[in-house]
Parts: sequence; structure tokens; C-alpha cells
Amino acid sequence: KIRKKKNTVLKEEGEWMTLLSLSQWRGLALCQCGASFGFAAKIASIPLLAAATLPGGAAGAGALISFAGLSGIAGAPIGGWLTDKTSAKSTAIISGTISSLGLILIPFSLSLDSAVGIDPHSNISSFGLTDMSIQSAAFSASVILWSLGASAQGPALTAFAQEIAPRGAEATAMALPRATGDATYIFAPFLLGVIADYFSIMPGTECAFAGIATGLGVMALCILAESPKQ
Repeated sequence: KIRKKKNTVLKEEGEWMTLLSLSQWRGLALCQCGASFGFAAKIASIPLLAAATLPGGAAGAGALISFAGLSGIAGAPIGGWLTDKTSAKSTAIISGTISSLGLILIPFSLSLDSAVGIDPHSNISSFGLTDMSIQSAAFSASVILWSLGASAQGPALTAFAQEIAPRGAEATAMALPRATGDATYIFAPFLLGVIADYFSIMPGTECAFAGIATGLGVMALCILAESPKQ
């Protein structure tokens, strides 16, 4: 009877509604939701912007997405190393801030003009990139910055979920952030598309919106989620 009661308690502690009644799990879920907006932008917006901005059109867009994947391979171990050396929460906050900044910078990189003393169509020749304009380079750098931050944040969020998961119900509890992210994909791409159409006069506004959502998620994690006591 004691064992049965104990298992029942663990099951209740691992239920999603019970977890969401705790501030640290709400903070984690909101952070994962914000991070998913960035990946929704990668799917719905960034390829279209890249095809219209980079030399080579669709081929240039494909090259940027592939390079972003390579930067993700570098960002994930960096995030894991920082998590081990510092803490999961601090790493998630720092990397999330970086990814948020990368997305917010996208519309500004696409709007470089002579008003700030830069010709967006001037070519970069110092490194042999004669076909890439300043505008294209700034846009690519913003996307890579987002990719590095987002890939570094992933291991940190997973580690933090593992740290705060109730014993005996770890798998059920750790599925909550993943489900939150998947639920975000139901509406985020459509919402970003609507924003892109509404603010078509300034390309990349939807990416800035995704960056703001990512930043708000980081703020929620920072304010609501307490690091587990050692």
C-alpha cells in the first residue's frame, strides 16, 4: 500500500497541469515557446528573405540554411559545455538572449541604406566575396547569430528540465517543454506569415517579432524559474 501510494504521488507530481501550477515549469514552458518562434521563422520566413537577398536566389538561400546547420553543430556542444561549467538556467538565458538579438537584427540588416553611410549593394571584396553585398552579409550574420544561440540554448533547456523534474516521473515531466514547443508550431508559422504580409514595407519584421517572443521567453525563465537547490 505504501508503494502504491508513493507511485500515485509521483504520478500526480508528473502530470502537466500539476507541473504548470509551479512557477519554474511555467517559466521553462514559456521559454521553450519563445524559442520555437525562432525555429518557426527559420521555416516560414528566413528562406524567402534569403532567396530575395542573397546572390544566387534559391541556391544562396539553401547555402545559408546549410551553413546555419553547421553553426548549430558548433553551438550545441558550446551550450553543453557552458551548462556543465556554469548552470543550465544561466546558459539558457545567455544563449536565448543571443538568439533573440540575431532575429531582431534581421530587419535592420535588410534595411541598410545610404542614410547610415552604407550602400546596401556595395560588394565585399576583401575576402573574395565579390558577389555578396553588405546587406547580404549583415543578413547572413544575423541568421548565423540566431542559429548559434538557439542551438546552444537547446541542451541548457533540456538540462534544466531534468534538474527540476520530480523523481520517478522524469520522462513525463521532461515531455512538457517539448509538447509546448510542438504546440507553438501549430500557430507560429501562420502568425509570422500574417505579420510579414501586414508589414511588407519592412522585410524581416516577422523575424524581429519572433526575436521579441524569444526574448520574452528568456525573461519568463529568468523571473519565474528558480534554479534547484544543490
